[in-house]
Amino acid sequence: MAVTHEFDLRTSCAMSQVIALPLVCSMGITDAIPGSRVSWPSGVVLEDGTPCCPELGVSVRYEGGMVARVSLAPGEPCQASPEELEAAVRSRVAAWEAALSPRTAPLGPVLGELFDRVDLMGEEVEALLPDGQAFARGRLAGLDLWGRVTIVIDGRELELSPEQARLRRPS
Repeated sequence: MAVTHEFDLRTSCAMSQVIALPLVCSMGITDAIPGSRVSWPSGVVLEDGTPCCPELGVSVRYEGGMVARVSLAPGEPCQASPEELEAAVRSRVAAWEAALSPRTAPLGPVLGELFDRVDLMGEEVEALLPDGQAFARGRLAGLDLWGRVTIVIDGRELELSPEQARLRRPS
């Protein structure tokens, strides 16, 4: 990842909720860039599919509490500065954390809004393994409280977690 901006973000979410941070951070970036969409499992594209902040990394460590290291790589068409993106991510994460309780599913507070912002929802997608090899093609049909997507392939449902795959427009 060609990182151009990194920052630490202290988080009060439970360990079981950390899985949502990449998607919540992506939502923060879309807050700063009107008309942009969340690219599952993390990152942001413009309405036409042009990558805007295609690479967003989140790693978490424990230092007297959980600290997330957020790495952004905004692309050329991104109309916000790295500092504006950071502020938007911090604001979005703070609002998400305020809505959480220890028993709340990770994406519970934002699922409806996130569903509406996910790029390619309802469209044909290719699922890619972590090494970039395409392994499935179908319609992106859903997103659950844990950040998993459902792809419908010939009437069968395939559920994928963020660790298993990423999605793209079919080539």
